[in-house]
Amino acid sequence: MGELQVEYNAGRNGVNVYTVITTPSDRHPVNLTPRQDDTPSICHPGGVSLTPKPSKNHPPEREIGGARGTRLPDDWQPTPELVQWALKECPDVNHRRETEQFRAYWLSKAGKDATHKRWDLTFQKWMRTAQQQREDQKRRAAPRVPVSRSKYSEGW
Repeated sequence: MGELQVEYNAGRNGVNVYTVITTPSDRHPVNLTPRQDDTPSICHPGGVSLTPKPSKNHPPEREIGGARGTRLPDDWQPTPELVQWALKECPDVNHRRETEQFRAYWLSKAGKDATHKRWDLTFQKWMRTAQQQREDQKRRAAPRVPVSRSKYSEGW
């Protein structure tokens, strides 16, 4: 990483304008602007605070959630922790088949809906849904106990 360099420039109407020249890895330029109360602090000596400087080429990041999601990597496999979680929480699921269906679905999906920030949580949701479907299938397939008509037909 490079050095942090600060340039000072007296702006219009006596307003102090500070520009921070940062390393190429930074996504957005930053302005150093005097704080409203002009009180120095340990982090911001001279009453200076950092504020983002959005521009046409560098729009501000989303306030909620930070960085954007990514597509599922081509070589994605569940971590050993995810495998253990799935075995414990989703015992009725065919784990290999569901993992392959998960990968195939997300690798083939196009558009903005094909990105997520936390693929581990997306996988857990997929497996919970599969588990719920298996439980529903079991419930529907359970034999029904016939009700004796004589017990309820008395008095009719």
